[in-house]
Amino acid sequence: MFRHCIPKGLIGSNFASAVIPKPRPKSRPRANRPWTWQKLETVLDRAGPHLRAALALMANTGLDPSDALRLRRDQIDGATIWGARGKTGAEIAIPVGPTLRAALDAAPRHEALTILASTRGTPWTYDGFSTVWHRFKRKLEAEGVIGAGLTPKVSNDIRNWPLCVMKN
Repeated sequence: MFRHCIPKGLIGSNFASAVIPKPRPKSRPRANRPWTWQKLETVLDRAGPHLRAALALMANTGLDPSDALRLRRDQIDGATIWGARGKTGAEIAIPVGPTLRAALDAAPRHEALTILASTRGTPWTYDGFSTVWHRFKRKLEAEGVIGAGLTPKVSNDIRNWPLCVMKN
């Protein structure tokens, strides 16, 4: 907002720049709690094909949802996905192992330029994915299958596991 308003003369300065950031309390729980292998298998087994493909891609790459949803088909070059992280701009090269290849091959066919697509076959927006994820998550929470607070952001813990198994 300030980058837009200051040059246009709408405001004189960034009034929040002098605010000292408050440190995050160490006792506060992690925002994105780790997935267990069993929870991941359960969620993948219960998810519909479009959501399953997205979650499998995130689990196999460690990408955040916004980065995973933005990946285009032309960014897959043989056995590597080339891209950049949205938040940092850091370039990434992700190997496409047999498990990830199986997950991508099992995804529903579509005409979108992106690797992942909505049920309509169009590129998935973050809001659209988030809505589908939250509806699905609330259903699993109500059934007692998963606990509250699970996010589609895969923690560092799962990245060290063997690549996720994609079931049909």
